[in-house]
Formats: sequence, structure tokens, C-alpha cells
Amino acid sequence: MLPLLALLALLAAYHQAAFGSPFATPYHFRFWITPEPLARQGLDLAAFQEGAAVGLNAPSPAVMARLCFGRFKGLFLYSPVLLLGLAGNLKGLRAAGHRSVHLFCLAVFASYLVFNSMLGTHVPGFGRYFWGGLSVLWGPRYLYAVVPFLAIGLVEFDWRRRAARLLAWALLLVSCAVNVAGTMFSDVVMSTYAFGPELRFPLAYVTRLLVSGGPRVPLLDVYGVSRGVQDAGLLALSGVSLLLLRLSARAPRGDRSSTDRRP
Repeated sequence: MLPLLALLALLAAYHQAAFGSPFATPYHFRFWITPEPLARQGLDLAAFQEGAAVGLNAPSPAVMARLCFGRFKGLFLYSPVLLLGLAGNLKGLRAAGHRSVHLFCLAVFASYLVFNSMLGTHVPGFGRYFWGGLSVLWGPRYLYAVVPFLAIGLVEFDWRRRAARLLAWALLLVSCAVNVAGTMFSDVVMSTYAFGPELRFPLAYVTRLLVSGGPRVPLLDVYGVSRGVQDAGLLALSGVSLLLLRLSARAPRGDRSSTDRRP
């Protein structure tokens, strides 16, 4: 922890020297221009320049909850298998041999949650575009760094149990489906009005697009490639992915220890 605290102190000193406060960020000094379409709707982006709007405010438990489970950018909504990893890290706190590893992983996760919950909360109407990332970008992009630390928790489960394996595969399948759907319509989401009602619940918006228009490959669709060719490509990629999953799940030959818990 001491090296981390030392780095944090250096960062605070840099912000103090560059911006006049350890809690200020470059966003404080950005000149915000409100586009005419937004101004006609009564929006004023200059509000971000007031107070600590784009700096660090007090941590918000409500924002932390929304970053975990909210419909806008809830991490466990976009990747529910990571919730199993979180549970595994909590379970690992009781294991003497691995306690420090799981404690560190949980500390990293908590640090990211706390830090992001301090962004933009001074302006409630716009704050989510800071702590959650822009609405036109898929998922809670500021939390992507915690994914491997949450995934480490998966090692704590007894993968010899069929119920544990089925639960993990089901959550992994849902996680993959959610993010593949987001990839399929990433260009559509990027071109959607950022402050519109559609992107208050991006997952529901993309689901409606998928149901109404079917699956697509964005790059091929933009260049007018026929839907049949796109479907064939998606089927081929799905087949390769399933084959790789099957190969990775196959147990190695030879004797296995009674304590082996690999999936």
C-alpha cells in the first residue's frame, strides 16, 4: 500500500502545482460551448464550470450503486459474470492462503467505484456522463480496469460442482450476448442523440434494434454487404467461438488431484 500512497501523493502534488488544488482536474479549465440544439432544449453545458462540477466531489453511495446495478452503466448489468467474481473475492477473504490477494482485488474495485462516484455529481442532470462515461459509448468504460481483478475471484469456487459450472456458463453467456449486441450496434449508438431518452437505458435500446433489424456486422453493413453474407460470417464466428470454448473446457488427460477445482 505504501507505494500506492506515494504515487497518490505525487499525483496530488502535480494537480496542486498545475491546477491549484489536488482535487481539480483539467476539465475545470475547459471552455464549454452549448450547441444550439441543446440550448433550444434549455440545456447549458457551462454549468460544468461551476464549483467542483468536473472535479472531485464527495463520494456518492447512490452513484456507486448505479455504477454496479444501474440501467445506464451498471457494470454487473453489462457483465453479470463479474458479480460471481465479486462473490468469489468476498469468499476468498476466509481463505488464509489467498486472503491478501482477494483483499487487494476488492480494494482496487472499491477504489475505482469511489473515485468515479466523485465525478460530476455537482450537476445532477449531466453528472452521469462523467461518472458513467459518455452515453454513446458502451458500458461503464471507466470501470474496465477492474475486470481482471473481479475475475480473479472465480478461482475460489469448487468447479467440480455441476451447479457452479452451470451458473458460471449461464452468466458468461449472458455477458457475452450483451456485449456482442453492443458491438453490433456500436455505430448506431454513437450516432444517436446523446441526451435523448433512448440512451438512458442503452441495453434496452440495443435490444430493440436487434429485435427489429436482426443481427448485423457493423463494418459490413456500412458498406452495403448483403444480410445473407453478414449472417454467414456471424455463424462462422459463433462456430469458431463455441469450438474454442469446448476445447478450453475439456479437462486435461491424466490424474487430477482431489483438490483440483478447475472448470
